[in-house]
Amino acid sequence: MKIFRSSASIRDVAFFAVYGCIRGISFLVPGWRKALHRRILSFRRRVYGQGIGDMRVISIEHQVRLSVDISERTGGDMFFGIGFEPLEMELLSSLVAENDVVADVGANIGVHTTIMASRTGGGGHVHAFEPGVRPYAMLCANIALNGFSNVIANRLAIGDACGKASFHVNAESSLSSLGITGRGDVVGEEEVDITTMDEYCRGRQISALDFLKIDVEGFEGHVLRGARRILAQSKDCGVLCELAKKNFGPLGYSIANVLSDVRQLGFEVWELDEPQHTVRQLTAGSSTTKAQNFLFLRPRGLKEQRLRGMLDGERRLHVAGGASGRH
Repeated sequence: MKIFRSSASIRDVAFFAVYGCIRGISFLVPGWRKALHRRILSFRRRVYGQGIGDMRVISIEHQVRLSVDISERTGGDMFFGIGFEPLEMELLSSLVAENDVVADVGANIGVHTTIMASRTGGGGHVHAFEPGVRPYAMLCANIALNGFSNVIANRLAIGDACGKASFHVNAESSLSSLGITGRGDVVGEEEVDITTMDEYCRGRQISALDFLKIDVEGFEGHVLRGARRILAQSKDCGVLCELAKKNFGPLGYSIANVLSDVRQLGFEVWELDEPQHTVRQLTAGSSTTKAQNFLFLRPRGLKEQRLRGMLDGERRLHVAGGASGRH
């Protein structure tokens, strides 16, 4: 992800200098990289605080601009060039196409939403869902910042039932969840409306989805269960989904069960290896120990063809094993 900073203070410049020195050491001694990254984060929190609304504007791919809070980890990582899920961003850019109808469940401040909105163009639609009050406001601000008229922002949680739910607000907004995962610091609780993708699509008269991104801190299986009908109707839909043990374990949920349900819906499972910038297909019965982000694709669909073309072309992706949009 290429980052262009539209605003920077003297303090930011000083931090860049310190960070540059530490990052240089990490490249010289790769074994220290994780430890140094933790020290950088700790130092940054001492300098900037945490969750205090220290806003900056950055530009990323496809001329998308984002207002980010650099006192939160995601916003700070993006602003200071540490990075944010470059493999996911590359896959979105390749698999989401013009005129697609897509959904972003767990949109947070809108990083994925805005990238997908830039890809679908005026003929497509992005339905974004974020239940938290503050990240939803930032999501709406980032949609307006880019002038996107093809995004429908919803302050809603998505799951496998309709009604009300308790949303646990974390100091790091990207860690907020419908459950207690033990990560970060929970600083409050909000009552939110919750519905299913099936009910939402029925109400909006959406007959099929071309792409669905899900990142809801341990409740991804619930989202998928509540989307069975729309996924069955979506013959060439791709799904980018986080399934992280650090979220599922504390909640008592099973990643293996989610992958089994996905295969029963007719999808192939691919795992993303972010450190190696690699995508691998997982056959039924195979296990994964490291991946926390997955791609679900229809076999022999258009998105699979796009993925294979990307893998075979100039992109720095490699595959071990065997991707799908509706137009």
